[in-house]
Amino acid sequence: MLNRGFALVSAGLWWYLCKPSNQAERKPPIVSHLPRLHRVLNVIAKYRLDEFVLGQPGARGLGLILLPYRLAWMFSSHGAAHRNARLRMAMEELGPIYIKFGQLLSTRRDFLDTELADELQSLQDNVPPFASPSIHELIQSSLGVSADTIFSELDSQPFASASVAQVHKATLKTGEEVVIKVTRPGIEESSECRSQAIKMDRRSD
Repeated sequence: MLNRGFALVSAGLWWYLCKPSNQAERKPPIVSHLPRLHRVLNVIAKYRLDEFVLGQPGARGLGLILLPYRLAWMFSSHGAAHRNARLRMAMEELGPIYIKFGQLLSTRRDFLDTELADELQSLQDNVPPFASPSIHELIQSSLGVSADTIFSELDSQPFASASVAQVHKATLKTGEEVVIKVTRPGIEESSECRSQAIKMDRRSD
């Protein structure tokens, strides 16, 4: 029977390796999945998440696949933390859908160990903000004008951050104080990716 760690890693791979949403730009399946596969394997190696599958069928094969990725992180301190913390950090790095997945898992204390559920619980209200692109760059690309032409003051650091968006304080040229909510980069593509996975799962029922 699969252990909980193996189930977590397997579910993560399923979320990540879904079909591209743009029909016109669809590539052969193997080609379209390679960038996502490369990224998730790199994160697994970076945070040594293969520890969750030790003793499970296929664990040795996964170790061989991860070997070149491990070499890149050989002298990194990312693997020094407890494995529950490493899983949480990996979800944060992989983006909003993984963060949502971790938030959901944290509520399943009937399924997870208490310590792991407590670690994932921090994803509910302690999500690190994204630093790039900056709020000024996002305003420029979205509105086509510099933030300085709209706001007299704009905090570059968000005062609140969640899995899907973060919020910045600002003051308009008129003196009115406002807040700006910006979505995390790539959230539209990630959400569409999740939608594709759900549709595929329903067709398999």
